[in-house]
Amino acid sequence: MAGLLQHVRRNLVAYLALFLALSSTGYAASSALLPRNSVGSAQVVNGSLLKADLNKKTLAKLRGPRGFTGPPGITVVTTVDSAAAPMCAFGSGGCEVAGPYASCPAGSAVVGGGWQSDSPQLIVPYAKHPTDGGQNYSVIAINFDTSPHTISAQAICATGPTTKATSASKVANSASFRKALDNAREQVGRRRK
Repeated sequence: MAGLLQHVRRNLVAYLALFLALSSTGYAASSALLPRNSVGSAQVVNGSLLKADLNKKTLAKLRGPRGFTGPPGITVVTTVDSAAAPMCAFGSGGCEVAGPYASCPAGSAVVGGGWQSDSPQLIVPYAKHPTDGGQNYSVIAINFDTSPHTISAQAICATGPTTKATSASKVANSASFRKALDNAREQVGRRRK
């Protein structure tokens, strides 16, 4: 500590001169290069200006005419749960796989969904809704546990003038659902061997 104090005493004048030189240069650059209340585009970072930074005339120039009113959106959002689909304990036969689906009421469309089960150990390789505005949310689950469990699908349904709803039987009979169900059953068969 004594050495540091000695160093500062010996070089105090040099430190003061350096401080004055650096602070004066900054002041000279800011006052000589830019007139008061002016900013050039080089000093502005993209996205940094706020509405409060602009004057009223500039703000008025940025406004265009009001656009057209958009179509009405979703008016009602509800959820629908399927019945609980049972799954037997692993190794009890082909009943370890379940494929429940929840159907939205007529006139509404699925916008999302999920599933719920009495076991956190289920494998759910398939959980989706159709992209064509169908009314079902389908889930496929595999029970690899030694106890029987249940799973149910949950659909999030939207109703409104712009929602498109199609036939309720589309997803449960779709080729992708049947293929995923067959793949799940094959997976169980391979694990049993």
